[in-house]
Amino acid sequence: MRIYTVSELTREIKNLIETSFPPVWVEGEVTDLRPARSQHIYFSLKDEYTILSCIIFKDNQDLTSSLIKNGMIVRVYGDLNLYEKGGRYSLLVRKLIPFGRGDLYLKFEELKKRLGEEGLFEPSRKRTLPLFPERIGVVTALHGAAIIDFLKVVRNRMRWVEVTVRNTKVQGTGAKEDIAQAIRDLNEWGMCDLIIVTRGGGSIEELWPFNEEIVARAIYESNVPILSAVGHEVDYTVADFVADSRAATPSTAGEISVRDAREILLTLKNTEKHINNAVGKKIEGLYQVLNSLEKSYGLSKPYNIIFERQQWADELGRRLDSSIHNLILNIKIRLSSLSASIIRERKYYYERIKTQVNNIEEIMRERFLRLFSRKRQDVELLENRIIDLSPISVLKRGYSICFKLPEEKVVSNSNMLTEDDYVRIKFSKGSTDARIEKVVMNED
Repeated sequence: MRIYTVSELTREIKNLIETSFPPVWVEGEVTDLRPARSQHIYFSLKDEYTILSCIIFKDNQDLTSSLIKNGMIVRVYGDLNLYEKGGRYSLLVRKLIPFGRGDLYLKFEELKKRLGEEGLFEPSRKRTLPLFPERIGVVTALHGAAIIDFLKVVRNRMRWVEVTVRNTKVQGTGAKEDIAQAIRDLNEWGMCDLIIVTRGGGSIEELWPFNEEIVARAIYESNVPILSAVGHEVDYTVADFVADSRAATPSTAGEISVRDAREILLTLKNTEKHINNAVGKKIEGLYQVLNSLEKSYGLSKPYNIIFERQQWADELGRRLDSSIHNLILNIKIRLSSLSASIIRERKYYYERIKTQVNNIEEIMRERFLRLFSRKRQDVELLENRIIDLSPISVLKRGYSICFKLPEEKVVSNSNMLTEDDYVRIKFSKGSTDARIEKVVMNED
């Protein structure tokens, strides 16, 4: 009988699995999604009875982490593979089709949408975390990995910060009520500057209490700023969206909540060193200035400086008198020259203006005469037209005008007259009165 080494047996099983199974389609619910720094994507598919590990390598460009969410029902296509070093088999996914979403994922989306519409996620209501908290309250399991990771970071960064843990059930039945009550308890205690709600990673079912409405509203109603640090970096819960800030992991929560004392001390030392150097350079500079002043000519022989300044003032006075005298003389010369120039310019411009006025006067006279001549011709034409249209001109051509007496109304129709009416007939020269003996009626 052959005796196998562990590696030999594992290699045989690997060959058997990978050669016996062709590429397969598998359907299940996504859980424990873990994108890696290598850009590979690790997750599991589960059904009611078991879990299958899956891997999507970064070279598979058609598949990205944005397509995959915890709780989704998917169909994947790939090859079975056995990892020899760990003795674990996995499915190397080549295709992934979102087929549906699990009940928990649908509940998560529904609650997230409803609370978002109510304004629980509004950035404007989120508070800034305290810069130097003296006491931090932690809502988590007292003996869980989360509090160990958190305390390790806090003690390493700023060991004198007081941490109060409210032992809390973080998964399973009754967890949501206990988490909400823990938040209220720390608020009622009133001694915390910051509250951290945290637990380690897990499946969507294990993290689900942090997706419950009762927990979300307890965070929203908290008077103390809250930092949420639930699960791993890829895990997002409703508590993360409601909290004032989110940390990817419990360890990251420790880094966010307290500053590193060593960095602060180093900064203070550097600042102190910088101040000392600056003050020292300033003092040294002032000392050099003082030494220079002590050795200066002004302090050693002050009377000589005064005498020199008096001589300099006298010299400036003489130069000033001379400059004023020359300035006045130049001004007088310029004024005389300017007066003669002004007189000449006045005479020149006067002659130019006089010539221009004469020219304008002659032009206006000519224009007036031409206009008068045109208007006179127009008047003569109008006069001739009026004469032609005058009744007197008509009478001169042998016509006469008949007026009915006594009203002297012009008779234009025989129908206006009757027998024995008196009329006056006007000729081009003179007129005569007459009596009507017979009227011939107008037949038109």
